[in-house]
Amino acid sequence: MSAKGTASSRRIIAAERREQAWALRRRGYSYRAIAEELSPQFGDSYSKSQAERDIKHALDELNNRTLETAAEARALDLARLDDLLVAWFSDAIRETASNSTAEDDTASTEAADATEATDTTEAADPMEELDKALKKMMLSKQAAEIVFKALEQRAKLLGLHRQELALTTPEPLQVSADLSGIDEEGLDAIVRNLTAALSAGQD
Repeated sequence: MSAKGTASSRRIIAAERREQAWALRRRGYSYRAIAEELSPQFGDSYSKSQAERDIKHALDELNNRTLETAAEARALDLARLDDLLVAWFSDAIRETASNSTAEDDTASTEAADATEATDTTEAADPMEELDKALKKMMLSKQAAEIVFKALEQRAKLLGLHRQELALTTPEPLQVSADLSGIDEEGLDAIVRNLTAALSAGQD
């Protein structure tokens, strides 16, 4: 077998070994128990430390996949929010523009409408006109609320609020990813959380 084929075969065996070790870990096996369970299949050299390395590798892969799933979901949600903004933004702006002149023009508009109504042969029904105006105002208000909520959610997804917090916080927030000091019980909790997050992203 060529060197390339040998390396490929080793990678396949290592991937299978890690998958089995990860499955045992999820079932509650300790590192030592995993080594004892898999050593007959993968050789007596498969030790507790090797089981720890395999589980760490599996955790890293799961974490990366979870981050990728979250990034895809965020991009999809941002696209949906952009579609909402396109659909409702003009109505929301129309409310702002109309409100800025509505109070000043109300009296003159009503007087002009009354004069025109007496000059036309078929005058519009005042109740119908009022109903149309109220519906338009309600639609504009609804549009403004939708746009505001969409912008708020968009800012959260982009982390704009966190950036603002970082600018006003004297000391930057730090998150440590060092798992070396965590015991087996703590690692089990991390395993369960990451597994649940990945499962939720795939649903």
